[in-house]
Parts: sequence; C-alpha cells; structure tokens
Amino acid sequence: MTIQVFLPTISLVGVPTEYAFAKISRAGFDGVEVLATSKIRGKADSFRQLANKHHLGLHWHQPWNYTENTNHWYNWVANQLGMLESRNYKLKDILPESQTEPIVVYADRWNEAREMPLVWLQTCAVMNSEGRHSLSFNGFMRLVHEHRPRVVFDTQHFLEWYFGSYGISGLPTDIKQLEVALLKGWSELGPYVSEIHFNDFDPRRGNSWGRNLVLGRGIAPLKSFARAVRQSGWQGVVTPEISPFHLFPYRLKTMKYLRDYVAELFL
Repeated sequence: MTIQVFLPTISLVGVPTEYAFAKISRAGFDGVEVLATSKIRGKADSFRQLANKHHLGLHWHQPWNYTENTNHWYNWVANQLGMLESRNYKLKDILPESQTEPIVVYADRWNEAREMPLVWLQTCAVMNSEGRHSLSFNGFMRLVHEHRPRVVFDTQHFLEWYFGSYGISGLPTDIKQLEVALLKGWSELGPYVSEIHFNDFDPRRGNSWGRNLVLGRGIAPLKSFARAVRQSGWQGVVTPEISPFHLFPYRLKTMKYLRDYVAELFL
C-alpha cells in the first residue's frame, strides 16, 4: 500500500447505505469509514459485503455520547433522537460485530484500547464532566512515545488539542502559526501514524459551521502539511472529513473534487 483515500459515510448522512457506497466508489475513493453506531455495528457483515461489492476498503470510527462534546447543536439533536451512546459506555461494547478492520477511537480510551491491535488512537480527547479535555495533550504525547500505538493524525482535532481550544473558534487565524503547529506535530507523531484525517476549517465561522469544510475553502495549511507528509515517505490512509452540511447535495462532481484534491497533494 502507498496512499489510499477513504471517505466517511457520515459525510453523506441521509443517503441510503448501498447508494452511498456506490457513489463513493464511482467518485474514485479506495474505501469508506463507517461510524459504528448501535444501529450499525450489529450489522457489520452487511457493510463488509457492500464494501466488497463496490471494491472498497472498510474502516470504522468510534461513536460518542453527548457529554463528550456539547459544543455542537447537532450533537444535542442526535442525542434526543437516540443516535448517541449511553453516558457510561465501554469501548468493548461499541466495537463492530466480529471486527476484523481497524477502528478509530478517541485517545482518552487508551487504557481500554491498549490490548486491542485493531484500535487506532485519534489525536483527539473528548470532554470530561468539567468541560476539559479528558486526556491532556502532553499526556497523549508521552503515551505515544512510550507505548508506540497506531495513531490517526487529525489536522483539525490535533490543532484544537495543541492550542487547548474546545472547538475551532478558539484556534488562531494566523496561517503560519497553524502551519508551525501541524509540522511540529507531524515531526513527532509521523512514525506512528497509520491514517490521516484531513480537515479544513475556518475559526471565524464558529465551532459548528466553521469545521470540516470542503477542502480548500478554509484556512488550514493543508498543502504545506501534505508536502511534509509526502517528503517523509509516509504510507497509509488519508480520509478527508467533510461535514454533510457543507457537502450537501452530495454531487458526484464535488466528491470527485475531494478525491482528486487529496490525490494531487499526497500521491
């Protein structure tokens, strides 16, 4: 494997599953990342069959509960609809049935995840009951250097964590400052990274509407970051995460643009 490009199915929320897989395949993506909600993880085999049918790789992503991120109105709505996890859920209880594929989990789940070889730690810690990160950034960096887990480098969450911001509205808008932080993060974490969540954002648009923008429409220094990744000789999966609010109405042309944008920078 050199570099593969996946798309999260949550970016196409509301689209019937089989149609979403078919559309992602037609857009040229190599795989899909599926949020392992309670309604999905018990039907994991059907997702595997769909992925095989459309010649797509398959990864999973951990779901969350409302208390772990109260910054976004849509998390409140999802919680009211019963789409989020219970308050005291355990990692072992939310893994997909007969899991044979990697699953991305939040870094604060490290103590539960450390004996699970298919669990990859995302550069993100959710909020605790005091509204603070439940694992400190420095604590995460120490555990990576000590235990060498497989890491998912998220360009948006990494910066939130690095700058101690609880949402993107607290991030700097100086692009050089963001670039220095991302490149420093890659220099330290790159050897452990198996997947990159490639996110664009604009803090001036607020926590909910300014995150997970269509690539190239925000202020994230994605090109210089991708250049550093490419020069390091890294191989793995790149997953552009786009909010469905920004990707709707899910035109194939836009999806192909995303895939080509990533390919141009990384391949």
